[in-house]
Amino acid sequence: MTIDIRVGEPTGVRVAPDLWGIFLEDLNDALDGGLNAELLQNGDFQYSGADRPGWGPLTAWQVVSDSVERVAWAREEDPVHPNNATYVRVTGPATLSNEGWAGVPAQAGSRQRLRLFARAVSGSGELRAVVRGGSGPLSSAA
Repeated sequence: MTIDIRVGEPTGVRVAPDLWGIFLEDLNDALDGGLNAELLQNGDFQYSGADRPGWGPLTAWQVVSDSVERVAWAREEDPVHPNNATYVRVTGPATLSNEGWAGVPAQAGSRQRLRLFARAVSGSGELRAVVRGGSGPLSSAA
């Protein structure tokens, strides 16, 4: 394979001298759940106050548990993978739910792919993912 790069040859197209760089405007989170094709909002737990005041790693996530103890919290020490420094530690039983971007556009019978990193700090546990509709589950996978 050969790649030729020619610099300085006229192209025949006149470009205004004040047009330079790359411009991409993210209107109303249009890139989130759009171009990056994620169905969950803040699926990597990377939101922070720098994105929007009051936001944090658990923004867009709801934690449900019968326990009165704290069962889910954000951490950065000893990450699961270096590409994602922030993660959530869960001491169960607990459910983390995310409504996506004004819902998760899934239809009964459609296929979805779930990718995540998970590890047990001690002991063993069960990890289960479920896509639910307004009145019950649409589909689930263990």
